[in-house]
Amino acid sequence: MSEELADKIATVSIQHYLSLPGKSGKPTNPSEWTLMSSIVLETGNKDLKVVSLGTGSKCLGKNELSKDGGLVADSHAEVLARRALLLYLYGQIHLLQNQLESDVFSKMENGKVFLKSDVRFHFFTSHTPCGDASIIPKDEPPCKVARLSEHADVHRTGAKCVPGARQDPKLAGREYHVVQAVRTKPGRGDPTASLSCSDKLAKWSAIGVQGALLSLLLDRPVFLASIVLPSNCPYSEASLRRAVIFRLPENCTNFPKFFRSSVPFPHCKLPGGKPCPTSLLWSDSKHFLGGNKSFEVAVDGRKHGLGKSKALTKAGRLKVCKVELAVMFKEVAAKLCVKVDDCNTYRDLKDKASFYNSEWKSIREFAFPEWPEKDKTFEQFCV
Repeated sequence: MSEELADKIATVSIQHYLSLPGKSGKPTNPSEWTLMSSIVLETGNKDLKVVSLGTGSKCLGKNELSKDGGLVADSHAEVLARRALLLYLYGQIHLLQNQLESDVFSKMENGKVFLKSDVRFHFFTSHTPCGDASIIPKDEPPCKVARLSEHADVHRTGAKCVPGARQDPKLAGREYHVVQAVRTKPGRGDPTASLSCSDKLAKWSAIGVQGALLSLLLDRPVFLASIVLPSNCPYSEASLRRAVIFRLPENCTNFPKFFRSSVPFPHCKLPGGKPCPTSLLWSDSKHFLGGNKSFEVAVDGRKHGLGKSKALTKAGRLKVCKVELAVMFKEVAAKLCVKVDDCNTYRDLKDKASFYNSEWKSIREFAFPEWPEKDKTFEQFCV
């Protein structure tokens, strides 16, 4: 991959973001900023197309989480773009099941859908991923940093080391942070259970972005070919590689390449500015979003613009919340004759993905021993 392609990925992502309706999860005044991430499909003929996009910088605190799977806990742009990709992939399976052509899948056979060999997915994000990748020396060339030098100060990350593991010493300069630590995102007073985007990108680089449920339907995992950042944010390829790649076992080989494009993001993070309070979620999957609508606006993990009486009902759910994604999975799985009728809860569905779960357990024990186990009480809801 070339820097020219990285610029094209950044350009098509930003142009798509700007083309979406003006009051839909984007800054509305000069003092606001937002984070934006997208996933761009590249096919064999080198066409580039944005297939998912998300904006946002907020998470729900532990006390705000929902046990019915109806709220999205993590609304950082990277996470929403990846969840919107799941919508896209379900939509592509739906096309194949209706004997229509899919951009990414070639055939269905023995309960599996096969990914085309010439398909690649690229990840654009408008700011350095929170967590370990954001710990970047301030006074060294950004692409030549192998480790933090003795006298360097570093950019800070608001993500906190998980309890019970190594903690930041918060000393001067390079001693402020420890590196390669699993971290949780900051909340608004109430601590969150959401892990940093650096940690999530590392996980996706190890076992794919498709997650447990889709792993039951696909012939192989879906990996990111590259991660592209704009020109107007802190950048260090070495820090990205340290955060996303160097923590993984040697048998993990589907690593993304990293690029800094020459293209700026127009709504970048501003000193003294305020984050946009809403998030935008877009997916090239109208079938699952309903009618001709291809985007949703979110606030506090649910649809924006609904009164309190509807906020926690089905009408208030985002299509990328756990329960809605589980319903989509069961819909396409049934048409593939994948037996899931005996699964009553979301946890039951995830337990079906035994190979995926085993792979992740092995990687987590080797590379991320401090990675917290999920609280399964939040996965016992019925689907």
